[in-house]
Amino acid sequence: MRTFQEHDTIVLLNTIRTTRYGTNEEITLQRCLLGTIVAPVFNESHALVEFSDRNGRPFAMPELPLTDMLRVIDEPEFAA
Repeated sequence: MRTFQEHDTIVLLNTIRTTRYGTNEEITLQRCLLGTIVAPVFNESHALVEFSDRNGRPFAMPELPLTDMLRVIDEPEFAA
């Protein structure tokens, strides 16, 4: 099984509170929201995740525990 890597698409497993990117306004990211890992996993337990609108503009970029996300599988893994 593959671990989280940069540019992986993830889905939130829990609703979280964070701040809006660029304004620091408090916002809620709902469970099942899709995001993208934008920085390598920190100390094997956290990753920096970008959440963007339909036009590709980021609205949040929190550091999240890996336990709050699930990697979206969008292609098969081939046998060696």
